[in-house]
Amino acid sequence: MKNARLTSITVENMKSFKEKTKIPFAPLTVIVGRNNSGKSTLIQSLLLLKQTLGDSRHDIPLKLEGMVEAFNLREITFGWPPAGAEVPGPILALGWTSQVNVEEAFTKAHWPDPANLAKLSGIEK
Repeated sequence: MKNARLTSITVENMKSFKEKTKIPFAPLTVIVGRNNSGKSTLIQSLLLLKQTLGDSRHDIPLKLEGMVEAFNLREITFGWPPAGAEVPGPILALGWTSQVNVEEAFTKAHWPDPANLAKLSGIEK
């Protein structure tokens, strides 16, 4: 993607972030705050997404081995759920902008059927 830029991250149920929290990014973003306010968790959430996408597998939702190490979801979930409890795990979402040449992208994809593409992507025509 040309000129791709991360515009925001949304974190929920991860370490110090219980509620859904959206952090917007500008061309220059400085993260400051008191101790235990979530600065490191914000960075760890980006690293967790990076290591998961770098070795994506359909059988695991998050890769817990790499720069961000955890034995299980309980370690990175808000409030340390009791041992043996079902852990819903964190929710992470990214926002970004980019410039895409649609004709070039369709050519690389060998011109997929637009109706099927819309159906499978969940994007309305």
